[in-house]
Amino acid sequence: MDTALIISLQNGSEESFKNIYLGYHKKLYFYFLKKTESPSLSQDLIQETFIKLWRYRLTLKTDLSVSLQLFRIARTVAIDSLRANARNRMESFPTAHIIELSDSVIESPVPEVSQAIVKIRSSLSILPPVRRKVIEQKLEGFSNPEIASNLSISPKTVANHLNKAFHQLKKHMELPIFLIVLFFFLD
Repeated sequence: MDTALIISLQNGSEESFKNIYLGYHKKLYFYFLKKTESPSLSQDLIQETFIKLWRYRLTLKTDLSVSLQLFRIARTVAIDSLRANARNRMESFPTAHIIELSDSVIESPVPEVSQAIVKIRSSLSILPPVRRKVIEQKLEGFSNPEIASNLSISPKTVANHLNKAFHQLKKHMELPIFLIVLFFFLD
């Protein structure tokens, strides 16, 4: 039963770890492959999952199955990886290019982009009042600490409002994400 296997793993049994690895390696591979569509990334995520399994073996619960706990770890590893990849993509996209692009968009009479900007500005009304104030101040060029000071809220709350506003606008407008990001750099 899983209880004995978990207790053995908690006691540092490499044999138990090997049995879990052999029993779940392929299942985890296909789980990650479905999420990432990348064989090499799937292999990396499997390795990370088993490293975390070993590292946190003392926190495993004996009343839950190995499968359930292993896939919880795998899910966390997948989410962490996806977040890191998204963060890296955003950080690697030079903001100077966004500003240059925004300047050319303003000067260029492209009806679709102009309509998108109008739609974004009008959609600010769907936001809760504090969130709308945060966005308006961000668009005026205030930094997060300045916004926090102006509205008597913490910088972390400002960041949370910006994140939630971005997702609300993205969901509400169904516009390509680059147009919404572009809007946040206009003005």
